[in-house]
Amino acid sequence: MRLRTALASSFNIPAVKTLDYVGIADFIGFLRRFGIDTLTAPPSFYGLALTLGGGEVRLIDMAGAFNAIANYGVKKDISSILEVTNQNGESIEKWTAKTGDFVLGSRGKEHAYQIIDILKDPLARLPGFGEGSVLEISHQAAVKTGTTRNFRDNWTIGFTPQILTAVWVGNADASAMENITGVSGAAPIWADFMEAALAGKPKLAFSVPAGIVEKEVCAISGKLPTPLCPDKILEKFVTGSEPKESDDYYKSFRIDITNGKIVDEKCIGQHPADQLEQKTLLAYPNELQKWAASKGLGLPQKEPCSTPTDYSGGYLNDYSNGQANSQQAHADAIIIDSPLDGDEYMTDSTMPINSQKIPIRLTAPAETTKVTFYIDNSAAGTAEKVPFTFMWLSQKGGHTLKATAVLSNGGTVESKPVYFHVL
Repeated sequence: MRLRTALASSFNIPAVKTLDYVGIADFIGFLRRFGIDTLTAPPSFYGLALTLGGGEVRLIDMAGAFNAIANYGVKKDISSILEVTNQNGESIEKWTAKTGDFVLGSRGKEHAYQIIDILKDPLARLPGFGEGSVLEISHQAAVKTGTTRNFRDNWTIGFTPQILTAVWVGNADASAMENITGVSGAAPIWADFMEAALAGKPKLAFSVPAGIVEKEVCAISGKLPTPLCPDKILEKFVTGSEPKESDDYYKSFRIDITNGKIVDEKCIGQHPADQLEQKTLLAYPNELQKWAASKGLGLPQKEPCSTPTDYSGGYLNDYSNGQANSQQAHADAIIIDSPLDGDEYMTDSTMPINSQKIPIRLTAPAETTKVTFYIDNSAAGTAEKVPFTFMWLSQKGGHTLKATAVLSNGGTVESKPVYFHVL
């Protein structure tokens, strides 16, 4: 799901995952810059429920925080008394707003606009609120609803370039309401008040900072679209943060029409041409494969080649009938031929994980009787004859490989370690 849709539609799970990524302590510190200072308990007290209303804040403080977004990152003081006059209507004291403090980072003006643009987007609201919701007033407005746990509080806060309004609905004794949400409780009040306050006023658009660029992206990945991407959208980015990589979610595969499996390119010649079909499929990245499979969105399995791959060749030392070539053999050393130091392996989301093994190959002294392979200092397998090979079931992460050989005279030799990485 795109962040734009998640925020505009008030979906909870993306908000919780975002807070988990940011960190509760950092988030509370960030809120203080906007004037929200009521969250004084340790971060562990709130947990990730903080994003679902698990911490108490004042409506006036929330209005001030949204006002900072509405003013493109400038936090302004709020006063409940604008002017004091005497019985003759003469001004005794008048409140004058200060310039305000900029509370966002170096590109904060642009980032604030991105939030504004999302919260005023009726299309992004569709999944959460449907078409023609009460949030769509006659003026361009950025608006957000909120509902706390057990329906004790709900509110709607929204603004146009001229005015910001925050509405709270709840019971004075803090008892729970009966399924009253921000959109059904506070939103109609907010919409009615905004329409009345803006009656006769010009319909203004939010100004777009100079550092905003609009870019077409592939809707699923957010990367630059390729000809394979069927769903493209325009998104707004801060200049310099727009995507540079091309979409890699949509990929073209050869499918065996007899069983629906993907055919590896190196196996194409093993299949009749009329048995293969070219298809564009949505290949989610590895970290989303479990989710995709649970939703029936995983890729078909890859069909193994009918001819087994031979991993016995390519040795630095040549063996003939189990005997080492005298000019090439290293009588006192083990040489690891594969993987080489610094090699990287990429797992394939189209294949079962138990089929993705890494070939480990080495050259050992001619008098070797047994080789033991160690992965991360744990024995992983053995080999007792040439070629000394072992197929290791891949595991993601960085790994250390070494091997020891037992010689016919009872002695042992050990290889130098090599380091490789599985992505």
